[in-house]
Amino acid sequence: MADLTITPAKVAPLAGSIVVAKEAGEDMTVGNLVYVSSDGTVKLCDADTLATVTGQMGIVVAGNGNGGLPSSTGAIVDGETVSVVVFGRVSFGEAILDETKQYYASNTAGAIGDVTGTITRRVGAPESDTIFFFNPNTVAPTS
Repeated sequence: MADLTITPAKVAPLAGSIVVAKEAGEDMTVGNLVYVSSDGTVKLCDADTLATVTGQMGIVVAGNGNGGLPSSTGAIVDGETVSVVVFGRVSFGEAILDETKQYYASNTAGAIGDVTGTITRRVGAPESDTIFFFNPNTVAPTS
């Protein structure tokens, strides 16, 4: 299974994407795949754990720490407000996508992979080698 290697400083939502503000429920990084937990915060998806791959998911595209300025590393701390794309196009800013593949929640917490994890949840497909269309399937994940 190949997880995407995402450079946080290059991640950006594109016009028309649905972006919501949420509170981080744990430390994470821009580019991570997250889910909305029962307490309303976002936490890292992990395809080893069913509860993290059901319900609403998204890709973290920005944090609001560091005095409101983006962190050069994309690091986000627990409790920080984050911007999350829940549907739409995300630029990864570099050629990391294979246009012939679908992408899934990974067994690596917060990662997106090109092979299904223990529990299958498709999260989207590339429009090009740099642009990802985040559109997670709405059917129940399978293991």
